[in-house]
Amino acid sequence: MGKSIETIWKTGFLDQNALVAPKVNDLYNRKSEHIIEKFKRMFRLNLKAIAFGGVIGCVGLFSLQLPITGIVMLLTLLIIYIVNQKELNALEKIDQSVSSYDYLKSFDGWMKGQLSLNARMARVYYPAIFLGMALGIWFSVHGPRLYERLAGLPKNGWLLNGIPAVWLLPILVIASLLAFFGDRLYKMELNAFYGRVLSKLDELLTDMEKLRQD
Repeated sequence: MGKSIETIWKTGFLDQNALVAPKVNDLYNRKSEHIIEKFKRMFRLNLKAIAFGGVIGCVGLFSLQLPITGIVMLLTLLIIYIVNQKELNALEKIDQSVSSYDYLKSFDGWMKGQLSLNARMARVYYPAIFLGMALGIWFSVHGPRLYERLAGLPKNGWLLNGIPAVWLLPILVIASLLAFFGDRLYKMELNAFYGRVLSKLDELLTDMEKLRQD
């Protein structure tokens, strides 16, 4: 069975005869391509999950008589999908004919740009999804029934769709917190999904930069 990229990378420097420039460059090229191709596969898979989840989720929410929630969810995921599909298209245009170091630096620059963009978007789409869920239930046939079961309908006070308007306050507070911490939540989600690949990218760039300084 042939050796994997990781095995070649770890053992390639143990053999003194292997330390020749062409072989070292080849190892860097292969490892760079391996990391970036792996990221591309994961990124495409994530986009497919967003598209599939948006359609299935919308259909399911409509069947549950939650049309507002379904529409908000679909539109939000559609925007996320379109923006990140454009980012993926930009990634495909990175020149692969340059050296592995320049290729990785271009990829790293693209990565930082799309991470910054998605972090800013997260401060909008996290509260948007939450408000879509909360207000979607509120203004559905389930809202008054749910409140009546939990607390009983009040005799006095301002009601919206049969629910006390004061309940809007905690909803707005939670939405504001999601807007404030949205970028942090996105980074946690990012690390859970891409963390290992990104750490390998940073490690490889650090190694290459050290070698270029020697």
